[in-house]
Formats: sequence, structure tokens, C-alpha cells
Amino acid sequence: MLALVLAVQKWRSYLLGQKFIVRTNHQSLKHLWNQKITFAAQQNWLFKLMGFDFVIQYKGGNENTVADALSRREEQGKEEGSLLAISCLIPNWIEAIKEETNSLAKLKEKVRQVCDGEALGPWEYRDGILFFKGRIYLSKDSALINDIIEQFHNSTHEGFFKTLQRIRSTFYSPNLKNKVRTFIRECDICQRHKAEHTLSASLLQPLPIPNRIWEEISMDFIDDLPNSKGKTTISVVVDRLSKYAHFIPMTHPYTAVIIAQIFFDNIFKLHGMPLTLVCD
Repeated sequence: MLALVLAVQKWRSYLLGQKFIVRTNHQSLKHLWNQKITFAAQQNWLFKLMGFDFVIQYKGGNENTVADALSRREEQGKEEGSLLAISCLIPNWIEAIKEETNSLAKLKEKVRQVCDGEALGPWEYRDGILFFKGRIYLSKDSALINDIIEQFHNSTHEGFFKTLQRIRSTFYSPNLKNKVRTFIRECDICQRHKAEHTLSASLLQPLPIPNRIWEEISMDFIDDLPNSKGKTTISVVVDRLSKYAHFIPMTHPYTAVIIAQIFFDNIFKLHGMPLTLVCD
């Protein structure tokens, strides 16, 4: 459906006012105007297609050989991948973890419980290392945690969630989440070179004030409301001049045909047909 919207917008100047045929191997598009609208994106796409006069014809992929040839290369060469990074345990860490496991009293007691079968939960002890849920266990007072966080983060300087996910794939430690967050907040390189990912706001373009009431209206939908007599959605229609509003209960999902019928039954019969309708 998105491909259809993009194609129509691309050739808009040639298609407006002309009846044309859309051939696609997406069979469900034949029922475009009768399908149930379940996503907000579908509403936006349907509004962009309104005003065009076209017929959708289904053409299977086995018949549409020209399009298939354009979308595939004749000769598929062997793909060559490049190695970007290797994530593995440094041998020095292994020895340090073993020494810490045998030196801290709490860990020695936990090892004894695991070996005697007294420990509850997914604990393991093998090769001199204590495991919890299949990951290397480090106590919250471990002197190795900061070094491990530094090695994982400094290799890529990723954000909090990605760094935490990489560490958690190998290690388990109480309060690890807060320690990773604190370390990344204090990372000097990240603070100096962190890029701004938010888009800059464009200039606001206010709509002109209408000359008459119900000449220009706005419409929006409030979804996912608690069920009340089978209704879970409210269609809100507001006159842009007087701010008079209609709140129309609806069921979800709904189609373009249903919305049009509700508009005629609740708005058109009272106020007539508006010149413009604004909807996001």
C-alpha cells in the first residue's frame, strides 16, 4: 500500500484528472477501499489516495516477469563480509574472576552451596567460575565491574541500552543497570562527541481563520478507550471558527466507508458540506 501511495505522489501531476490502472501482485490491494483500517498510517495513506481515479488489477508474480527481472540481478555474485568487531572474554578477566571467586567470602559460601546442592535457582560452578542463569556471576562489590564496563563501552561508545545488553549477554551482577548508566553519563568522549538525534522543529504555519462557521473543520480519532456499550473509539469533529465540537462513538476497527457514513449521519445533515477538512 505504501508503494502505491509513493508512486501516485511521484506522478501526481500526470495522474490528477486521469483514470488509470494500477497493476500489482499484492492481491489484498484490490479491496483497498473496503478493508478495515487498523493503523493510523493506513488512514494517512488512504487520505493521500483520495482524489485519484484508478482501478486496481491483480497480476501474479509468475505473470509479471518484467517487474521481476527489474528487481533482481541476473548474476548474483558471492557476498563478501567484512569483520567489524569481535566480542569475546579477555583471558586476563578469566583468571581475575577465578581469583575473586576464591577470595571473597560471599562467593566462597555460594560456591559451597552450589557444590552441596543447597543453592536455589539456576546456579552453576564449573572451571573455577560461578555462573547464574548461564552467565558469569560477579558480586555487586566486585572490583572487576568497572573495568568490564569500560572495556565494553569504550570499544564502540554505544548508548546505555546497547552497552547493557552486550554486557548482560555474558555477565550477571546485582545493580549492573545503574552502574552502566552512571559510567556512560560520566564518559568524557560521549559527552563531547554525542550527536543530537532529535529533528529541529520547523517553522509553524498557522492555518488561516475561516470566514464562516462550519466552513472549515478538523477531524481526529481517539483510540484504545475502555469498552462502553461496544464502543472503543471516539471520532472528534471540530469547527475551526466556533470551536464547536461533535464527539461520535465508534467501534474499532473501522473502514473509510464507515467513517464517511458517520460523517454524513452526524455532521453533514446538521451543518452541510465543509469546504475543507483538516486531519493528521
